[in-house]
Amino acid sequence: MATKLTSIRGQKQDSVPETIEDRIGRLELRLQDGFARIGEAMNHGIEVDNWERHWIELLREYESLQDELADAA
Repeated sequence: MATKLTSIRGQKQDSVPETIEDRIGRLELRLQDGFARIGEAMNHGIEVDNWERHWIELLREYESLQDELADAA
């Protein structure tokens, strides 16, 4: 079952609604990229508290969508 998610303001809207699977895929990429960037910044002594908080918010959204997808199966 595909569930339409609302888009983020300012993002280009496609004619096809975003599914949970699409959102999960995009979140996976953002989480991987964010993890790498946070690690690199930490190695350079850059403060990353705000980045980590945002990363955790994305992770929680990812987990929530995974749970929703599992419940729908």
